[in-house]
Amino acid sequence: MNRDLSDLIELGDLAPAQRQRLQEVHDLLTAVGPPPALSPALREPPQPEPAQVIPWPDAGRRRGAAALIAAVVAAVAVAFAGGYVLGDRSESTEASQVVAMRGVNVRAVGSVRVGEEEPAGNWPMELTVTGLPVQKGERDYYELFVWRKGKPTYPCVGFKMRGDRTTVRFTVPYEFRDSTKLVVTAIEPDEDVRWPGRVVMRTV
Repeated sequence: MNRDLSDLIELGDLAPAQRQRLQEVHDLLTAVGPPPALSPALREPPQPEPAQVIPWPDAGRRRGAAALIAAVVAAVAVAFAGGYVLGDRSESTEASQVVAMRGVNVRAVGSVRVGEEEPAGNWPMELTVTGLPVQKGERDYYELFVWRKGKPTYPCVGFKMRGDRTTVRFTVPYEFRDSTKLVVTAIEPDEDVRWPGRVVMRTV
């Protein structure tokens, strides 16, 4: 049964424009009619399949599994630590080119050994620095850069001086040529010396 709009809401307080819009919507809904009856198949929601219960191991087995996981984690940690120590103590990079470096306003010397290109296209390098001062700030470090057009451009590796001499081995994804120049910069955020830092070494 169609009902008049005034039977559903109070129209007396509405402006004529509002009343007209509501009447148009009411006429459209009346013309469409009621929705179709719900299909009997949808009156009851589908029942989920019973869940498969996986029993949790007893306390003894849980302790054994925990011990096994702890052993694996410890073995991985030892492997990484050993790899780092052995890698640090391994022989120097077999060099196809050696570049000498000297300090800028600091009594320091260094060298960069460049190895042969690896199959993946990386170039192994080894930086040895002697004489750079140990920086004071925890966030301070040195960075080796490629020097181009009067400024440091591609960063190669960051390092800290823990003593008078430091050796760092790394790889870069670009070719090192005879004309490539390198610099070492000091980055000291606490002293407001930020990226790319102050040049302290350069190639000879």
